[in-house]
Amino acid sequence: MRLSAEQLLAKPIDERLWDLQYEPKVTIQFFDGEVESSGAMAIIARYIWLVLERYPALPISKRYHPQVYGTLTTMTHADIASVIVLEDARDLYLDSGLPWDDQEEDLSVYKMTNSISNMIDLHLQRHVISVDAIDFAEIEKHPAIVAINEKIFGTDLLDLNPDIIAKAHADIKEIILKCSTLDDNPVAKLARQKLIKIPQLLISVGPIGYLTEINDVMFKYPVVANYVRGFSKLYEPMLESRNATIASLYQEILMRDSEYLSRKLSLIGEFVYNLHRGEDCGTKRYVVQTVTDQAKLNAMDGIWYKVNGDHELLPIRRNMTHLIGKTIEIRAPNKCEHPDRSGVCEKCFGELAIQIPDLHLNQDDVELSGRQLQISTNIGHTCVVAVTSEASQGVLSTKHNKTLKSAQKLELLVEEEMFVRLSDDGKEMYLKEGIDPADILIMISEKDANDLHEINEDNVLTSTASSLTNVEEFAIINKTTREKVSIYIGEDKRAGFLSKDLLKLIAVKGYEVNQRMGAIIIPLEDFDSKNPLLIIPQISYSPVEKITDMENFILSIKGKKGRPGLNGFDSVDEAISAFYDLMAGTSAHLTHLMMVLLCVSAQDPERGDYRIPMPRDSGKPMSDGKLLYMRSMGAALAYESHANIFSDAISYVEGRRQPHPYDFAFHQQVPEGVE
Repeated sequence: MRLSAEQLLAKPIDERLWDLQYEPKVTIQFFDGEVESSGAMAIIARYIWLVLERYPALPISKRYHPQVYGTLTTMTHADIASVIVLEDARDLYLDSGLPWDDQEEDLSVYKMTNSISNMIDLHLQRHVISVDAIDFAEIEKHPAIVAINEKIFGTDLLDLNPDIIAKAHADIKEIILKCSTLDDNPVAKLARQKLIKIPQLLISVGPIGYLTEINDVMFKYPVVANYVRGFSKLYEPMLESRNATIASLYQEILMRDSEYLSRKLSLIGEFVYNLHRGEDCGTKRYVVQTVTDQAKLNAMDGIWYKVNGDHELLPIRRNMTHLIGKTIEIRAPNKCEHPDRSGVCEKCFGELAIQIPDLHLNQDDVELSGRQLQISTNIGHTCVVAVTSEASQGVLSTKHNKTLKSAQKLELLVEEEMFVRLSDDGKEMYLKEGIDPADILIMISEKDANDLHEINEDNVLTSTASSLTNVEEFAIINKTTREKVSIYIGEDKRAGFLSKDLLKLIAVKGYEVNQRMGAIIIPLEDFDSKNPLLIIPQISYSPVEKITDMENFILSIKGKKGRPGLNGFDSVDEAISAFYDLMAGTSAHLTHLMMVLLCVSAQDPERGDYRIPMPRDSGKPMSDGKLLYMRSMGAALAYESHANIFSDAISYVEGRRQPHPYDFAFHQQVPEGVE
């Protein structure tokens, strides 16, 4: 059966359309080619094309057919609607001067999605499949998956590492998603349609991998069994039981910390509440960013960038892969020159503005407030929630994601690599090949080696190396050239410890104490450079640390040792890049991150001016308490320490305040008839 795209679009949504389900093959002709699919796929296309009915001037492209996107997923209709509405129709209508309303177009996509949901409920019930344990067992018994599992089972546990487990998972995932012998398997179908979480499926049919204690220290041995095969060794269920303990801890205690951070940042973000629709401040100042990979390109979707060295602007699209690896100049809220301190223009905010709905306030609401209210959704609040929700979701998903973690590897700086190297698995640190140990001194802080004096030749072999030293940072000194480099390992549980081989040398040769510097100096003469200097603990990077790192980066300003805070960067461009790197692995948009950084910046805090800075990249980042306390009484009273606010003279003296939506509590007019 052959149809033109226009003929399919003209078909009414009724039983006549559903007659197509009996057509095994339907060829549809588009203006840019043709697509062959089943009648069922043509029906789904027609439902998605409900949004096309609004755009008679738009040529129908084969990109609008779900067959082009491969296997149907829960997001196929949204992906196609995004291409139709946000890319093709919007550009065509705006360039042609035709009327366009983002809010109405969003509503049309919502209605289309609702129609598809109703269609599934009414017409597709008989196609619902069921899943049982046999379906999982069929996947686990697939010959290629059996071979992968047997290879893992047959490897000594000491020879396994997280990379080997990750490779096994990747190979099993490829088989589940692509092997034709599993086409009729219900579990494989659900995985291909993204209706179940792949990581959970992988540990059901493949090795579970490395687990951690509640302090995120990885157990030495992985669990190589899976949930289909079951556990056969006592230590496997013992290790796996820690997952439930961790999940309980996270959701009972750490979820509270995550939400507390979200509350603090939300109050701060709400100071930038106005989105000036349809406005372009015309700034010629840009933020410079390098599009490092596809993930960052996705995170910049809809941001306007400067083209060909002039001031022509184009919106970034996810398919602009030619930008990967290039450094570009982008419009950003942090460089916006709109005169409103409490808002940014739509051009600097980017096309994410399409997703910000307007509020429909009646005149009574405006009059009751005693001041002008914003007419769009609070953009600062929206951006903060988008960022902090990533951390909260990490806490909620802890039990399911924990088994797929690997240790966070230490990364050496260029100057550090001149002296030391790491083992392939990142567990050990060695002297760099070619360096003579006789020329080298190791210097560590006395506080990192409180028990080192207990080492002697009699007990060194029976002592536990990790209990004698706790090295957060150490220095390597070349006695001949006097070159010195400090190497940061990590704080608390991430601190390393001197290796057994180095402790043996200390037991025989001893060490020196520099009381003036509070340091212990260890000569490496007679040390075998083939042996490790330090042991690096295997610590998984947990959602808790993600939350802590976010808070330290954004609000502590100075940052933790080894991790600079916002004041540690020479420009807002560098701070934005660092914030993106910190949030790597999440779906946070770059505009969201830039807005958060803008909200925590103050005009001139040394002189008591904590307003949003003008120009917006000229301010200094400040901690959360000061921002709320010095900007707005309304926001401060929504936080904490209410008595201090009312008793402090600064609350009544400082007049340079940044407006906040909660200020209505102080400006509200008393309704008529109320004394």
